[in-house]
Amino acid sequence: MDVGAARPDLNVLGLEIRDPVVEKALRVRDERGLRNVHFVACSANANIDQVLEAVQRYSRVERVLIQMPDPWFKRRHHNRRVTTPQLLRSIAGALPPDGRLFVQSDVLDVAAQMRRELEACARLQDLTEPEGEVFEAKGHAWLCVNPNGFSTERERYVLNQDLPVYRALYGRK
Repeated sequence: MDVGAARPDLNVLGLEIRDPVVEKALRVRDERGLRNVHFVACSANANIDQVLEAVQRYSRVERVLIQMPDPWFKRRHHNRRVTTPQLLRSIAGALPPDGRLFVQSDVLDVAAQMRRELEACARLQDLTEPEGEVFEAKGHAWLCVNPNGFSTERERYVLNQDLPVYRALYGRK
């Protein structure tokens, strides 16, 4: 919501699978009077094409942020992780030439898996190193600073614990 408050010229849409989280976010949005922010309860993987199609009827997708996704630690649940090849193809297809896809996680294995899937997506290119200062972990360069100009509650919590956040930025080829 911070980006919506800081950038009233942008429309911000958040996707969240848990209804109670969306209901709370909508209440907070209304309390803050943010008319350019909305949240939808849905599965990004199951509904991304419909969401992007609806957004593109009225606006354009400039940036997609995948922030601190559920890590689904148990191996049998890894298929529930958010960055699937189909999701990434759909996002890449919706991004304009100057559009960006930003991902971040505080779980290195999850972040590294996202990077492997992003690198396998022929429609996206890695812009992490040209964007800013980086650090290395698990064979990848990660942004030291969030390039979006705002941070999530989870991101602030992790950084206050002096723990790393693994961030990467991609653009459409």
